[in-house]
Amino acid sequence: MKKRLLKAYAAMLALVLCIFVGLVIWALNSSFDRSVRQSLESVAVDLKYDLQHGPDGYGMLDPTEEFVVSPVYIEVWELGKDGKKRRVQFSRNMTEHHLPLESADEESFVMLAVPFISTDDETAVYRESVLLDGKRYLIVTATPIDRRDDMLESFIAFFVILALLLYTAALLLGFRLIDRVLSPMRGITSTAASISQNNLSRRVPLPESHDEFYELAETFNTMLSRLEDSFREIRRFNVNVSHELKTPLTIIQGEAEVALRKPRGLDEYRGTLRSILEETRSMQRII
Repeated sequence: MKKRLLKAYAAMLALVLCIFVGLVIWALNSSFDRSVRQSLESVAVDLKYDLQHGPDGYGMLDPTEEFVVSPVYIEVWELGKDGKKRRVQFSRNMTEHHLPLESADEESFVMLAVPFISTDDETAVYRESVLLDGKRYLIVTATPIDRRDDMLESFIAFFVILALLLYTAALLLGFRLIDRVLSPMRGITSTAASISQNNLSRRVPLPESHDEFYELAETFNTMLSRLEDSFREIRRFNVNVSHELKTPLTIIQGEAEVALRKPRGLDEYRGTLRSILEETRSMQRII
């Protein structure tokens, strides 16, 4: 029973820990994604401010000085009514490259593979279409998430090790708890194994807590009391029956021994047999 309880407890604990770790990882990913998106949105807000303030908003940008996100990759496209587009702003690191431009109508935040930004991990790309002074612009900002992924992997590794340590500690505590809960069963088992008809006066020690094991021990002791009373009745009955049977047997034995001491007449033998028959019938009644 202890092994079955421990296996069930271990399986349930492992399931709970897996769900908890999964939720934590999902929450961390969501939090990091939200943080990266907010950072890129703040860059887009600064770009819109620059675009609204005349010619100074055009040309090459130095992303290391103006924006908190580092590194950041920026492109601003002016979308003409004829469908043509013209790049009016870009960061210094985008001189020879272009960011993906799939979406030109709605804002979007996606993780894409951009080889010139990161060859190992995906890149966070934020796109937003804005209308300023009758002109439509497409603002595209991007930043690598290598450091974020490295930080997340390190935290996940630490968290998994911590979860394994907690799992091991919880298993040990669970084993001790189960062993303590089931300890009254050992007392009941050892007492039951040592009881015979010669020591029915023994009783199972009652647990301190009034729980199901207390009721079981109390019921077991009540059963032992009834058995002890029954055995006492049987002993008393045996003593009485032995005494009652001893008297007719003694009479039968005496009559037979007297009759065999010397030859007797027919009437004397008949009298002895009648006496023996009478005592035999008395024994039958007792039996």
